[in-house]
Amino acid sequence: MREVAINIASKNVLILKELEADYNEDKIFFGDSEYVIKLDNNLPKELFSNCKDENKKTLLCLPFKVLNDQDYICFENYNCESFVVTNKDNNVIGIITSKEIVMYLLKAVKLLETELDLVKTDLDAIMTYSNDLTCITDSSGSKVRISSLCERFYGVKPEILIGKNVKDLEKNGTYLPSATRMVIEGKKPVITTQKTKIGHKLLVTATPVFDNMGNIKRVVSISKDITDEEKLKAELKLTKTLIQRYESELAIIRETSIKSPVIIYRNKGMEKLIEMANKVASVESSLFPLYQLFFSGSNFPDRKNHLPCFIFAV
Repeated sequence: MREVAINIASKNVLILKELEADYNEDKIFFGDSEYVIKLDNNLPKELFSNCKDENKKTLLCLPFKVLNDQDYICFENYNCESFVVTNKDNNVIGIITSKEIVMYLLKAVKLLETELDLVKTDLDAIMTYSNDLTCITDSSGSKVRISSLCERFYGVKPEILIGKNVKDLEKNGTYLPSATRMVIEGKKPVITTQKTKIGHKLLVTATPVFDNMGNIKRVVSISKDITDEEKLKAELKLTKTLIQRYESELAIIRETSIKSPVIIYRNKGMEKLIEMANKVASVESSLFPLYQLFFSGSNFPDRKNHLPCFIFAV
């Protein structure tokens, strides 16, 4: 972690130029200045910390290094040095000591805590009010967070599952298979269906989260309950089976109706035409007249009262 010097430096500095530096410190009004720096030829010569001890001000001389305002300070390598910060014109604009480093880090920690609280609040809201089950595990497969829906899907409260490993949950039959385990083993996202101990069927999407070294840091899984959808699919399949059965029975009824005494015929060709007409009747299709057939014979004693019959085909 590092930061630009100007963002850390204290600006509460009293700068004494050459003539002022010869004055007795008892005659100089330091005010609330935290630091005093004496210049020599407009360059920093001595650095003092303005300490208060029992309402008496004491100047503590500090060794220092000169640092440009845009230079970086690496906190990991910081060794309690003091820095005089100058701008591009070599004018003193601030001081950095261990006090400024500590204050900056404390401020950074406070900001991180605030951001962490906000992230936690957002994550809790997502996991609480989402209709899907959300689970976060570490690189070994142990659960670190899980939403309250787990009780509905797994029959177990969230606090019981925290710290449990997905392999153990597979072994005791809480659910099977574990998408998280598959992600850890394959190091890639996984989408699979999962059956739970209490009879739910879930569609699970598990995604790995990698660190800078390419190692799995976390696995996030989102599970959607598809139990009702599976029931609907089964009901739809049953409905289709019944429809096919009814269609077969209707076909038998149509074949039987061909021999109905309402239509009188003797010719086998006519029987085939009637059969074809019954089959065509169940299909929504355009028809056109094939030919015109007149009835004659002793079956129609009064031919004047009978109109010609037309046969249609697809």
